[in-house]
Amino acid sequence: MLARTVAYQRLRKILLSGEMTQDEPLSERRLSEQLEMGRMPVREALKELAKDGLLQVLRGRGTFIRQLSLDEVRERYEMRQALEGMAARLASVRGVTPELRETHEKLQRFHAFKGADIQEIQKVGWKFHQEVVHASRNLELVRSHKTLDAQIMLALRFAAQHQSIRIHRRACGEHIQIFEAIQQGNADMAEQLMREHLAHSLAARAEILTSIKRKKI
Repeated sequence: MLARTVAYQRLRKILLSGEMTQDEPLSERRLSEQLEMGRMPVREALKELAKDGLLQVLRGRGTFIRQLSLDEVRERYEMRQALEGMAARLASVRGVTPELRETHEKLQRFHAFKGADIQEIQKVGWKFHQEVVHASRNLELVRSHKTLDAQIMLALRFAAQHQSIRIHRRACGEHIQIFEAIQQGNADMAEQLMREHLAHSLAARAEILTSIKRKKI
């Protein structure tokens, strides 16, 4: 595997993990030392991540983690509704994958256990959406969703920390309903439930993002 590909994959994982701050420019030197790689593959990886919409280059200031506005988050959720709604429909027609079934079983355990960890619920929730997309067996849909998914995960990684367990448990229940519609082969219901779930998710996170923005002013 090419060094720049390795650097890209590792940096992307670090970005989405929430380890980096949004307010400070990224340093090629420090990242090279952290990854124990040369600066050239790191520089190329940063350029690719900027193309993916995860980083932004500000002239005279440096490269920063991209911060989406609330309107940009809404736009991406509208795209998610289209892509994931279609994915749920296709998965209903083409059948549940073993990976999607396994994720559903984890969701059921979380939903039944009131002491479940919020971060774990969130992690499995993101995994559920990804597995629904993969269950569509549509490679172009999967490719389109991958970049969009990363942009939203990056934008909402801080907002998710402020969500209550009640919101996460409601989302968990909605995931289970979506799976059941897919398993039953009810394409119309699966698509409708996915779109409604994403609308609920956007409303909850928009409220949190607005609150965080007000506190910064």
